[in-house]
Amino acid sequence: MHRFASIAARATLRTQPFALSAPLARARPFSAFTRSQPALGFLSDYDEHVNERATSYAVPIAPKPLDAGQVSELIEEVKSGVGSAEDRARLLDLLTERVPPGVDEAAYLHKAGNKHATSVMESWAEAEWFTSKPEVPEKMTVTVFKVTGETNTDDLSPAPDAWSRPDIPLHGLAMLKNARDGIEPDVDGECGPIKQMDALKEKGFPLAYVGDVVGTGSSRK
Repeated sequence: MHRFASIAARATLRTQPFALSAPLARARPFSAFTRSQPALGFLSDYDEHVNERATSYAVPIAPKPLDAGQVSELIEEVKSGVGSAEDRARLLDLLTERVPPGVDEAAYLHKAGNKHATSVMESWAEAEWFTSKPEVPEKMTVTVFKVTGETNTDDLSPAPDAWSRPDIPLHGLAMLKNARDGIEPDVDGECGPIKQMDALKEKGFPLAYVGDVVGTGSSRK
């Protein structure tokens, strides 16, 4: 149940990073990624990307993680030490939150003696991304997002939209994109029930995905 509740929440994310060093659940408003007048070229380019993602789709979606070229540029910006304190804090946040999994670029900076990279690595080593979270409450009140019939892999990750699977926030828009009893896609066959889930979220509680049958015969149970 928890996994599918997370998947349901994913489809409505405005900013959530996806396959990153921090958990998927670390969602932040778009203002956390941008500011009005960035002083550095890298931040200006990144803000353009964030704004494009916020305005180009049916709903605002999270920016992509940094690619190899962006990571290299980010590292040079961090090493240079230029910009305001706010700019430097944003660069460090991007290094911490927006670098995809794999060979940790912060390790190269740490080896070179960069104190900011060392701080990032120590934070990861201490699992602060986890220990800084509030404890899971013993009791939770949730709003049920009821999905009738059987839910299989293709309902959550449609094969015709496989091209967007690496881009999780974009791919999430296709979840439950086909109408069924009780499910009202924003655009039938194209975009899932984002507005319907937003309306449920107005009750003030997390959404819990509850299906009649979930995952039968699916490799992604």
